[in-house]
Amino acid sequence: MKFYIAKEHKGHSQIELLTGVHGMYQNPIKDSLIKTVDTIEKSDAVLVPHDAYYFSEYPEYLEYLNEIAKFKLIVFSDRGDFPKKPRIINSIALRTSINPGESGVRKILVPYNVKTLEDIPIRAWIERPTISFVGFLPNITIGRVFKAFQNAPINPILGNGALVRRISNNRFKKLNLEYISLPRSTYGAILDPSQNQSREREEYLDSMARSDLVLAPRGDANQSARFYETLSAGRIPLIPDTRVKFPGVDFDWTFVLKFPLFGCHLEQQILYYWNCMSKDSYIKKQQEIRRMFLEHLEYNIFMEKLFNLSLGQFKECGFSNKG
Repeated sequence: MKFYIAKEHKGHSQIELLTGVHGMYQNPIKDSLIKTVDTIEKSDAVLVPHDAYYFSEYPEYLEYLNEIAKFKLIVFSDRGDFPKKPRIINSIALRTSINPGESGVRKILVPYNVKTLEDIPIRAWIERPTISFVGFLPNITIGRVFKAFQNAPINPILGNGALVRRISNNRFKKLNLEYISLPRSTYGAILDPSQNQSREREEYLDSMARSDLVLAPRGDANQSARFYETLSAGRIPLIPDTRVKFPGVDFDWTFVLKFPLFGCHLEQQILYYWNCMSKDSYIKKQQEIRRMFLEHLEYNIFMEKLFNLSLGQFKECGFSNKG
């Protein structure tokens, strides 16, 4: 596909696909992911240079985009934890997650850009697995509850990341399994001078190296960067079932172990899954998970493949998932 870049809305930053700027614990972004042209007529679609978080509240900018959308497909990023969902006709949004009960039409799921943890050693199979959760455990504030309710009004519990994380962490602490739990009071991928982030990152990587299964509950978005970091390390993600969806990669996702947020027999479910593996098959599974990430879900690889689709294939990705 060839993209024409829509005009900027003055004073707002551009998306990282155009600037190449990446955040903490992310892989550098390649500068050749998007093919651009200098006129709308030469393009297959028009890419909005800002995330919806910035442009969605400006009626004149939305009007400008909707005028273009009468004759060209609009592609825009709406990748915040609380998506803005601007009303743009003939458009497809790039999203990191779909909330429970939300339609997937006009959306394409893309992975988080995470720093690949492929250097973490492969684990040997042991009789009882080690599980970990090291990460942000947000408070259940009125503001977060309100935003979560806006995102998932018919699923107020599954749609509340703070609640899901606390329930999941508490459940695993009660299991008769080795569980590494280091809850954080802030999100670790944002520079915070009050935190010793170097030490906390080391603790996180150490927990990943010592784990067989990694608890990867949703955050404010119905997905997490931890999920992709877990895959890059070749570890098996444990996901509370908040109806999370994965990017459209042709791969057997059954290695992801989902479990009900509520209910009994969680320990038995984990051990049954675990004991279906042998020493050899466990090593092979880790290698397959890591290879799947590196070949399909690493951010640069995924985005390059996505933008190399034809216009028809791209539209099919955005309109085929009704969610």
